[in-house]
Amino acid sequence: MLSTLFYPESIAVIGASEKEGKEGNAVMKNLLTLGYNGKVYPVNPKYETVYNIKCKKIEELSVDLAVIVTPPETVVGIVKSLKDHAKTAIIITAGFSEGSEEGKKRENELKKVIKETGIRVLGPNTVGILNTENNLATTFAELKELKKGDISFISQSGIVLGVILLRCISSNYGINKVACFGNKIDIDEIEFLKYFFEDKKTRVIGMYLEGIKGRKMFEFLKKEKKKPVVILKSGMTDAGKKAAMSHTSSLTGNYKIFEGFAKQMNLIKVETLQELVDTTKTISFLGIPEGKRLGMVHYTGAGCVIASDFAVRYGFELPELSQKAKERIMEITPKWHKIRNPVDIWPIFEKYKEKAYEMVYRALQEDKNVDIIILAFPAIYGFKIPDLDVKKPTLCCIEGDTRIKEKIREELENKNIPCFVSEKECIETLYRITRYKNKTS
Repeated sequence: MLSTLFYPESIAVIGASEKEGKEGNAVMKNLLTLGYNGKVYPVNPKYETVYNIKCKKIEELSVDLAVIVTPPETVVGIVKSLKDHAKTAIIITAGFSEGSEEGKKRENELKKVIKETGIRVLGPNTVGILNTENNLATTFAELKELKKGDISFISQSGIVLGVILLRCISSNYGINKVACFGNKIDIDEIEFLKYFFEDKKTRVIGMYLEGIKGRKMFEFLKKEKKKPVVILKSGMTDAGKKAAMSHTSSLTGNYKIFEGFAKQMNLIKVETLQELVDTTKTISFLGIPEGKRLGMVHYTGAGCVIASDFAVRYGFELPELSQKAKERIMEITPKWHKIRNPVDIWPIFEKYKEKAYEMVYRALQEDKNVDIIILAFPAIYGFKIPDLDVKKPTLCCIEGDTRIKEKIREELENKNIPCFVSEKECIETLYRITRYKNKTS
């Protein structure tokens, strides 16, 4: 049934509007402007047409998906009337169990109606779904473009999902599918996980959860886990638990139990949204790299020391470079300069500029002692990005002028080289990913 949700041939927007600022307007705009090719039917008794499309009555519909953006007190009646007129429904409307006692009663009524109608429902209190394969977006956040990729996200929070999307879109990362399940009255995170595990277009899954169905999730993952899952779980403290209860009515549970669960199920646990984006991005670009032997290149001796400390702290090896690699680097370096790993490139950079990186990088790629390469670039005026012929997993940290950093990052990540703001973020991300590999191998 989730294939109907992600690949509907026809959609009704109940509460469609041309009025700016209305959720029904934003949903219509996304469906009509992003390239979705299915049929779109606006439903609103106040209008004859919305964006020159004739409005339908619910009893006239026969659609795969109904998107409901009407006041909360109308939702139960609308879902009841959709029986035999829609296969699935997304309820964007809030005002249910996450709010007042009246909202909780309304959600209980909605549960009964869902069982009676047989309609599969996502939400309420959700921003819906996104699918770059068919340019489908039911969210009320207006989107300008969708870049196709192999990362799929599952989130309990629509705003968090929106932030993730904005970070990915603004950084030009490719996304495949996105789902926000909100109060998960019917379709929950486990159904989405199962779908994404089977989805050939999804390589890595990112999740944001407040509450989690512990035993049910445990039993599912024990049997079904097939792809890397990067998870950000909030509600670690008493204050966080209270916030989650008022946000999506979630019971967050004991965080220590969750940590044990994540470790046992080999989930890649992160603690911030940036870590969630960085980790999924890196897996998308590199897969899960083999080995723990790092070859590192830094533009300063102090940076070499800092990077070495982080590498060793996270269990990586800094092997001595092969004699052949040393000899290649020594051809271009001053006689007084000792070649070590990490390689302090500044004495070479002064003379050869970006060509120094190219020559040292080539030597590390051919060195059998090195599994993974980390490059540190200075974001300074006049710096030209080296021409890197990537053959080994390569990551980059860029430090310096923020404006220059962004230009370097964009060019490198277009070549599938993940970039970070410091050695710490770079090595921590690599640690999370290789730790996952070590547990699965």
